[in-house]
Amino acid sequence: MKGAPTPLLEGMKMKIVVNPNEKALLYVNSKLEKVYDPGVYRISGFLKKILVFKHPTIEFLITVTNQELLTKDNVALRLSFSYNYKIVDSIRFSENFSMSDHPTFVLGGLVQQLTNLLKVEIRERISNFTIFELNE
Repeated sequence: MKGAPTPLLEGMKMKIVVNPNEKALLYVNSKLEKVYDPGVYRISGFLKKILVFKHPTIEFLITVTNQELLTKDNVALRLSFSYNYKIVDSIRFSENFSMSDHPTFVLGGLVQQLTNLLKVEIRERISNFTIFELNE
């Protein structure tokens, strides 16, 4: 699968192909060594354990539907919203997720965390207003 972590055998030379709209993180002996931009790279893996983890750099749109919220005066509302996200700092991204997991799980975890944070933030903001204040 595209973007999957690529463990390589020790003692190999390898080529890393980073496609457009991707970045690749190179781990050597379980330590982050380098972040690659799109391009073709050759590295030596002589007597080293190498892992390459690719992630997309494009912007994604996520839609959250039918979230029930309460206003300050306890009126229930249903709200749907969309948000965009983009991974702009590969190193910070790698520090918050296990790079040994499959990228589908890592990116799915990112989307879940972002969605949960936004739900809480929107609930907190809406709960500060009455229904009449929201209609103004």
